[in-house]
Amino acid sequence: MRDHFRQEFTFNQRILNEAKAQVAAALKAVNNLALTNATIVTVHVRRTDYLAHVQNYYGQSPVKDIYYQRAFNFFRNRTNNPVFVVTSDDPEWCKKNFRDKDIVYGGGKDPVVDLAVLSLGDHHIITDGTFGFCGAFLGRGIIVYPEPTGWPIYPCFKTPLLQPISRS
Repeated sequence: MRDHFRQEFTFNQRILNEAKAQVAAALKAVNNLALTNATIVTVHVRRTDYLAHVQNYYGQSPVKDIYYQRAFNFFRNRTNNPVFVVTSDDPEWCKKNFRDKDIVYGGGKDPVVDLAVLSLGDHHIITDGTFGFCGAFLGRGIIVYPEPTGWPIYPCFKTPLLQPISRS
């Protein structure tokens, strides 16, 4: 399904070039000589409008920084040289809560470019919602998502490429 999705949904070259430039700039911030062998893990953090929505509509508590730490460690324990490229509608919250040296920021002010940035990852960490899922689904590798309580979030997919991580 992923290959079909990628064929149907493509970015124009200007958007893709801008996304690649943002990822490259973010990777330079790591200052790691092993970047040629880096595993890019894109991270989508949706917070502003979604905090109340996920509570009201789904009865879920919004994901907290512990979910992200577990997700980061999931990839740190399974991949070589992971670099986490974060996109968010609340970058200040991210910069305050994510301070590890392998975490960089690649998002911008354009959601279409952010979606393209997410698609460039080798693996992905997402929050609740379709924006992060679509960006990750356009990419490669494993998609880590917050484990829901009481309902299946992706019941139509039965694959080890979707990995739930505890949200609390």
